[in-house]
Amino acid sequence: MEFERVGNDILGSFSGVGDIIADKMTMVVIVLGLLFIAGTMVKMRRRTVNSSFNFPIVTPPEDLMRLNQLRDQNEIKRIMSEGTAANLTSLTTPPVMPGMAQTTPEAQNQPADALNFVSTSDLKLCSVLDSSAHPILAVLENTVADLHSGYRVMAQLSLDKIITSRDDENREQAASALAGKTLEFVVIDKFGMAVLAAEQVATEVRSGDEYIARATLIEALRKAGVTFMEIPRDYSQSGLRQQINQILAKQTQSAQSA
Repeated sequence: MEFERVGNDILGSFSGVGDIIADKMTMVVIVLGLLFIAGTMVKMRRRTVNSSFNFPIVTPPEDLMRLNQLRDQNEIKRIMSEGTAANLTSLTTPPVMPGMAQTTPEAQNQPADALNFVSTSDLKLCSVLDSSAHPILAVLENTVADLHSGYRVMAQLSLDKIITSRDDENREQAASALAGKTLEFVVIDKFGMAVLAAEQVATEVRSGDEYIARATLIEALRKAGVTFMEIPRDYSQSGLRQQINQILAKQTQSAQSA
């Protein structure tokens, strides 16, 4: 009986050792699993960081254009606040993209040269009309005001601002042909359309090119249906007023009948 009791004690002690070993093994497995998970997360983090450098985020083209515009605007403000135009060439010269034709330096520097000249020059006002034209303007304004028909008088108006081509494809060519030809006085109706153009008779001798330019002006007015009136140097205000009234009365009748 004694031997049986001793044997049972020995077997019981070995059974406890097995339980302890099993518990230790379980803890080791858990620790190894945690280490494996931590190592995997570190590797994934490293790959993410590296990929963000290898594959940067691409900014949409419209956002890049907006950023460039803001940059240019801020640069212009800085230059104007400093009172210098030294760096304007870099602003007015667009970057050359692949496949884009390069413009000449003269064409690129025109805006910069203009601003540089204005910012460094002493400018003053000049008269829109010479002294002999002021009384004519007064007669025109008083005459159209008395008609109460919505007519207005404009001075020194470019011909390409009141006449253009009926065909859309020819409008650019028409603007080029009519640009630079200035009308001394233009009477417009209540819709902003020219109805009468008036000029003083020139006293100076015209050159061949000046005759061609004047013929172009008169022909353009005729084809557009605008009455052209030359005012002699020895005009009388009453006679000029009467002539303007006759032209505008006829124009008003034509507009009403149409």
